Amino acid sequence: MDIESCRKIVELFEAIRARPAMYTGKSYDYARTIQLITGFRLAIAVTSQIDLGLDDVKTAYFRRGWNEVYFGAVEEMKAKGLEGDEITRELLSVEIDFWNSHCERLS
Repeated sequence: MDIESCRKIVELFEAIRARPAMYTGKSYDYARTIQLITGFRLAIAVTSQIDLGLDDVKTAYFRRGWNEVYFGAVEEMKAKGLEGDEITRELLSVEIDFWNSHCERLS
């Protein structure tokens, strides 16, 4: 993957974060958001033949203060008082951070 493609992925996730309901049907449905993220990652891994390893995903969550990933992190978010829309936006923010880090490695 080249840096230009990587930056476009960041832009895409920023657009999704701005209007999550347009992409998932419900802005508060974090399960659909996780499905969108994992489906997107799978498509990128297959078509680009790059390894988007779980270690990098964990690092992105940890940098934002979460000890778990995906649904585990959702439980942490709930425990800290975040609700539907906030959880969705945080999940997307983690994904944006992940891709920004990936882009940095490419440059």
